[in-house]
Amino acid sequence: MRIAAVLAITFFVIVVFTRNVPAQTMSAETAANDEMLSDETMAAVEMGGRVSGKVMYVNPALDTLSVRDLRDGTGAINLVTNDETTYFGTESIKSIKPGDEISVDCISINGGYVAENIVMEKRYIEDKPLPVLEKVLSD
Repeated sequence: MRIAAVLAITFFVIVVFTRNVPAQTMSAETAANDEMLSDETMAAVEMGGRVSGKVMYVNPALDTLSVRDLRDGTGAINLVTNDETTYFGTESIKSIKPGDEISVDCISINGGYVAENIVMEKRYIEDKPLPVLEKVLSD
């Protein structure tokens, strides 16, 4: 059941968050370089590596998150956390929000990626408008 939910979320995240750039807007060389960079990132993760990027999606109930790699920014890597995942700069997956920048040490197990260590690099802070100050006139 949990695997089916993770696969469904993975499919949703891939469809929603991957960048679709029309072929005519980039040269063949640029497209090839982007593809090679993406392949290198995925190869490093598959062997067990570090992914640094922006959190795109978090589901604490399923212990899953999706991170867009900052190096190429084209694809999202879906990760699962477990009881052995350690956190630095954040308490747990519940305190990670979309837009946060994190680094994750991960390994590949049975075709999925498991986060071993998650380091909070930069919290996302929403731009909130400043409160309006009213000038008080006195007589």
